[in-house]
Amino acid sequence: MLYHEHVVLDNRRVPSLAEYWLPGIDVMSAELGRYKACGGTSVVSLTNQCMGRDIAAMRSISEASGVHIVAATGYYTRPASPEIEDVRSVAREFQRELESGIGESGVRAGVIGEIGTGAWPLGDFERDLFAASALAHADTGAPIATHTHAGRHAEWQLEALQSAGVPRIESPWVTSTRAWARRPTSSRSPGWPAAAPTSVSTPSA
Repeated sequence: MLYHEHVVLDNRRVPSLAEYWLPGIDVMSAELGRYKACGGTSVVSLTNQCMGRDIAAMRSISEASGVHIVAATGYYTRPASPEIEDVRSVAREFQRELESGIGESGVRAGVIGEIGTGAWPLGDFERDLFAASALAHADTGAPIATHTHAGRHAEWQLEALQSAGVPRIESPWVTSTRAWARRPTSSRSPGWPAAAPTSVSTPSA
């Protein structure tokens, strides 16, 4: 399991992030095919709706490579994301994609992330984003993955989520600043990343 990956990514619409994008389906299918050949089975793609998430492309890459791909929901950093006018409304958006699915794709997100802070001072956007993510976690048990800029504000991220009731865990997948516990639920077993409802496809091999 690779927990913090990007199978699709396109930030070229955001001037300050325009250098961050990935090539198309053929290239990424080949990349994951090599991962599969080395014994890999699953990846979590932390490209959310503010980073060029493309469920159809992810499904094609998964089917071509034979690797399960888990989709994410969330907002990224302030330059890439819409303004947050209502925290609970944003939390409901995340919850809807986790429980009901992403648009009409029939695919549910399996993780909240990557939610981020940047090199700039913290502001209302960051506080509201982390609050909304904590609310969505409380209602769904979904794990949360975060992004820092060279580690800046990492301690704040930990404190913000923990103070909102999100338990911290140590994880073999990622650094502790990105690993957060999910509340045990009947719908999300320890094998949630490869489960059909939260995977863009379920390759047979």
